[in-house]
Amino acid sequence: GRVVSSHGDGLRGWDLVTGEITTLECPADGASVLVVLPDGRIVSGSDDHALRVWDLATGETTKILKGHADGVCGAAALPGGRIVSSSYDGTLRIWDLAAGETTSTIECHGALPGALAVLPDGRVVAGCDDGTLRIWDLASGEIARIIAAHSWTSGKVAVLPDGHVVSGSTGPLRVWDVATGECAMTLAGHSGVIVGIAVPSDVSNDRVVSCAMDRTLRVWDVGSRAAARSPAGGEPTRTLAGDSHGILGTAVLADGRVVAASADATLGVWDGATGEIAGRLEGHTDRVTAVAALADGRAVSGSEDYSLRVWNVATGESVMTLEGHWLGVLVVAALPGGRVVSGSRDCTLRVWDLATGESVMTLEGHRLHVSAVAALPGGRLVSGSADGTLRVWDLATGECLKTIEAHRLGEIRAVAALPDGRVVSASRHGTLRVWDLATGGTGGTGETDETGETGGTGEMGGTSGTGGAMMGELEGHLLEVTAVAALPDGRIVSCSDDLTVRVWEVATGAAVARLTLDAPPSAVAVAGERGVVVGDLAGGLHFLRLEDGAWQAPLSPGRRTPARRIRNSSAGLR
Repeated sequence: GRVVSSHGDGLRGWDLVTGEITTLECPADGASVLVVLPDGRIVSGSDDHALRVWDLATGETTKILKGHADGVCGAAALPGGRIVSSSYDGTLRIWDLAAGETTSTIECHGALPGALAVLPDGRVVAGCDDGTLRIWDLASGEIARIIAAHSWTSGKVAVLPDGHVVSGSTGPLRVWDVATGECAMTLAGHSGVIVGIAVPSDVSNDRVVSCAMDRTLRVWDVGSRAAARSPAGGEPTRTLAGDSHGILGTAVLADGRVVAASADATLGVWDGATGEIAGRLEGHTDRVTAVAALADGRAVSGSEDYSLRVWNVATGESVMTLEGHWLGVLVVAALPGGRVVSGSRDCTLRVWDLATGESVMTLEGHRLHVSAVAALPGGRLVSGSADGTLRVWDLATGECLKTIEAHRLGEIRAVAALPDGRVVSASRHGTLRVWDLATGGTGGTGETDETGETGGTGEMGGTSGTGGAMMGELEGHLLEVTAVAALPDGRIVSCSDDLTVRVWEVATGAAVARLTLDAPPSAVAVAGERGVVVGDLAGGLHFLRLEDGAWQAPLSPGRRTPARRIRNSSAGLR
């Protein structure tokens, strides 16, 4: 008869009979993970890298579990007084609660595990950042199965009593038969990111409860899935509504056409003047994660199939395939002199010569996957990683000139170079930070405070570190920032899972315009002096224009087509 909730100022336990509230004092980071143990105790996980065990009766912490090197992003109770936790450090840890110690650690290569749930046979299923569900045998530490579940990160998971797994990302929930890896049912109805899934324990196993950023809570009847499942498998056998493929990257060509990378392993090409679909580029065998425009009118894309492809957009042909990464490619950027750079889940960047199709340089140093990259003046490059660092590279020598501990408590999701040479970085915590890379010495790190975060006041002042100076933070997004771009006039455009696209004045740190979409914006590209093209995770492409500090009517009316969803964004302007 009690409920526990996490707030910015700590945890609160509610007695549903008496209404009495117990407040549990948490670290400044709050709690991002909560687990209820069979004996009624609570385990919380936080961005301070630790888990805490709480006695709700007394409000006291009985254990602090330390060992992770980054924030905790998932946890679940195991039999025998144990728990398993996941972290942005790329590991799973199994803990003995009586001893307060780690009994084993599993390195999770290829994808970061997030939310966790325990199957009836004791194996653990994780929703991962590459859209997969991964099932681990904790005894051996080996992956037993990988299921390609969603086009975006597999955010939440829950287990039904019969062992089926329910997963949610953006769009519909899906029910999976983990024995076969087949989707047994698709549950569509939410219009926002799924933020919670639960299987009630006091009703039959035919119910699932979900909540999403569309501000709704839905109860689903999943009781008919066993009868509906086809022995042949391969396709969902009961679909309550359609699905769509999210846009993961956008680029604007010199002639105004827009190329968008899609989770369905293709790229769409749009006429920027009319907003109509002009073609599709096919060749990749897994979701396309990034795209960049080349100076000669071609485009280059990166994919989870480990490759890059160069496209003649006019003919729709793939004219070159670049292979060398041994895990998925996450980011690409064009460089001067007919070269491109790519960043990968294999923790490296590669520089490619498009005249020969060869990898001419490999840049190594990041500890986790490379999630952001941008070209800088003077033959330099800046990269961002899930390890929370920015690295500045000399493209002539391959030397790492600076390492900045930019977002110690979170993955860097995007970077952009401003016209004056400064750099903006965006993190999964919803903050953007502006950096003066000219400040500081070679190979240093940004100054950090006692919590491990880089210091700063949130104003455009300047916090010095030996690797660069943080000029300030841009605060306003409520959830993870997913994309960022610099306008020619020095303002910044950012996209976030909070459904907003914001424009920032760097000098003041103020957000001067905001657009709210129906689905999370996931990609942004600049078109001309004031044009912006935004892609979202529901497959929408939005043509926007910024005039006098406010969003005006879209560049083109746009329309919805069966091939791709082109949505008019004017309804979301405010």
